[in-house]
Amino acid sequence: MTMEQNNEEKRIEDLDKEIIEKKEEIKELDDVERREKEELHHLEEKRNEIERKKKITIVVNGDPHEEEKGEMTYDEIVTIAFPDFPQHPERNYSVKYIHGPAHKPEGILAPGGKVHIKDGMEFTVTPTGQS
Repeated sequence: MTMEQNNEEKRIEDLDKEIIEKKEEIKELDDVERREKEELHHLEEKRNEIERKKKITIVVNGDPHEEEKGEMTYDEIVTIAFPDFPQHPERNYSVKYIHGPAHKPEGILAPGGKVHIKDGMEFTVTPTGQS
C-alpha cells in the first residue's frame, strides 16, 4: 500500500468517526426535541384544561348563572329554569337563546339538543302547555 493510499484510508477512518459523532449528536438533539415537544404538549394540555373549567355567566329567564365553559344540553338549561324538570320529564318547554356562538348567535334549543355556551348568552325557557 502506498503512502497516498494509507493517507486516504486514514482520512476515511477519520471521516467515519466524524459521521458517527454527528449521528450521535443528531440523536441527542432528536431526544431533546422530543422531550421539549412532550413538555410543550403537557403545558398546552394544562392550559386547555384550565380554559375548559373556566366559569362564564349565562342568563336563564333573567337570572345570571355561572357555568363551566363548554356545551349545555336542553335538559340542563330547562333544569336551571325549572328545577323540578328532572322529576317531570313529560313536561315540554320552549328554549330560545340570544347572544350565542358566532356561527349561530340566536336560535331554539330542541329537546335532546345541546349548544355551546358563551359568556353573556341569554336563554328564555317557557312551558309549552303540552306534555
